[in-house]
Amino acid sequence: MEGNAGPTATGVAGTPRKLLSAIGREVPLLVLEHRTNYVCCGIRSEDAARTVVAARRSLPELGLHEEYGLIQMDISALARHCSKSDAFTLGTVDANGRHFWRFELFERNDMGALVSRAATNKTAGILYADFFRNRGVVNLEELMPELRRPAGALTIDLVYTWVNHADERWRKSYSAALSGDASADAISQSRFHSNDELRYSLRSAHHNLPWVQAIHIVSNCHPPDWLDVSHPKIRWVRHETILPPDCLPTFNSHAIEASLHRVPDLAENFLYLNDDFLVLDAFPPSAFVNDNGTLNANLERQGVVKGPVSCDSPDYLNAARNSARLLFERFGYYPTRLHRHTPYSLSKSLLYELEADFPEEFARTRRAQFRSINDLNVTSFLAHHYGFIKRAVVYHGYSSALLKSNDPFVVQRLQDLMQGRQRASVACLNEGGTPAPTPFWRRKAAAFMAQAFPGPAPWERL
Repeated sequence: MEGNAGPTATGVAGTPRKLLSAIGREVPLLVLEHRTNYVCCGIRSEDAARTVVAARRSLPELGLHEEYGLIQMDISALARHCSKSDAFTLGTVDANGRHFWRFELFERNDMGALVSRAATNKTAGILYADFFRNRGVVNLEELMPELRRPAGALTIDLVYTWVNHADERWRKSYSAALSGDASADAISQSRFHSNDELRYSLRSAHHNLPWVQAIHIVSNCHPPDWLDVSHPKIRWVRHETILPPDCLPTFNSHAIEASLHRVPDLAENFLYLNDDFLVLDAFPPSAFVNDNGTLNANLERQGVVKGPVSCDSPDYLNAARNSARLLFERFGYYPTRLHRHTPYSLSKSLLYELEADFPEEFARTRRAQFRSINDLNVTSFLAHHYGFIKRAVVYHGYSSALLKSNDPFVVQRLQDLMQGRQRASVACLNEGGTPAPTPFWRRKAAAFMAQAFPGPAPWERL
């Protein structure tokens, strides 16, 4: 968690701390920012090569982190590369997950100030005091406590929705509810198939969103055998906890998502993740919730939400069209951009206000047992644009990759992502639509997840 480490020499523990100590014996090192598995440091530009040599001597398995993936280089090539950079990131993977160390190179300008070549650190891109006089590790937050975020200043929970097609009770309920009125897209087995995505999505959150408080998993299935629901961070939430009896059983994700703000003991701010989201980069809380309380929405670049609803259109697009129409009729604003397949930053108060404005539409969506042409997609479209109107949401993006099972080039895209040829901070391994994904796709997706996050999270039964 940001800013709540103890008063140690580096403010971090374990592997990150040991590496910084080793580097500090060779060069002056200024810790600018630290999180559980990520440290950002400042070094003098002339010390780049010595930094690399000291780091590699301490951790021989260190690689150069570029885009998504660790690139192994011999130490001479690595030192040359880093010396020419504005900033560079080294990384490693061990039993405790990924660790990253970013180094920004500082140079003195004509006025005597030390300026970061990268100029990406908003707090300390320019230094007017020389923190690089002596070898050793200096923590900027210890010198300037006012820069430290108070522990608990921003609490954010995670919420997942999850279904398991192999759950016997779920299968019986699903078969009994099948109706000729539902579209093929709405009842497609790919919507309910579990390829163990939840395990790896949770691992990715553990590694790259370590500051979250509680993880709520909303489901109408038995928990997976590997998940210890008694772990203090895990909350297993049954559908009947958030949906009224006359809306159950439901197989409509739109209905469930229209009720997530009813999850008991949910923090005011929360991120909603589908179980096929993988968080590939370390994020600070400010990537999702700003210091003034506004939420960040990561929208697609192109606007595709337009025209009337149609039985020939996919269910998610019809739900977005319904949502856009509501906003236009009420506020004169017609949003056209979908949210990317990335974590949705939400707040309880915003969703309760939204429901109060459109109670009939919320109720109708909850009553639809399968996705219908009248649905709203509350958490993945409507809430973000409603919040924009209410000045509670801003549009702010980051890189992502949507890997669809029916993409003929999806296996190559998985390889590109793992080997760093494609940039993505979040990836979605999407099985939506018909026909059902092939066993080949599922094997490749499972292999990708296992390679990306090989180590178990604390809530996994071994």
